Amino acid sequence: MKIVPVILAIVAIVAMGCGQVSQMLPTPEVVIVWVNPLTGVIDQASGDTTIAADTIRFQVANYVDAVVTNLEIKYFDSHGDSEIAPALPPINMHFVLPGDTTTVDLLHLPVPISQTLVDYIYNGNDYAIARLRFNGEDAYGLNKEFYVEMDWGIWRTDYP
Repeated sequence: MKIVPVILAIVAIVAMGCGQVSQMLPTPEVVIVWVNPLTGVIDQASGDTTIAADTIRFQVANYVDAVVTNLEIKYFDSHGDSEIAPALPPINMHFVLPGDTTTVDLLHLPVPISQTLVDYIYNGNDYAIARLRFNGEDAYGLNKEFYVEMDWGIWRTDYP
């Protein structure tokens, strides 16, 4: 009979400890430290195709393991404040960013190009912006969410 209170006490201590761990663990701070190429190039016949970001390099600044869960892509004018083409539905992905590594590279990311975007660029505009937003969470299941964004220029091939 004395064992039941001891077991209950151990369970209570473990439960409180788990709650404290989730409060102490910070949200992952993920940054994009390098992109190659810095822009994509299209011509007038590029409608409804994709261009590729060859390398996007991520770094976890605070050493907390993270998982990127999806990517959202929106297209903006050259000032970055007005959407010029329909946003794409989120693209599900799953790649781990270990906190104890220097960097993690995402290779050959296809960025869809619509005819609407091509028409915008070739009707008096030199370029547009694809805003890539990578969403994720900590790798420990504590639902500490993060996002990191980058603007990727999309230029005309005949830009002076």
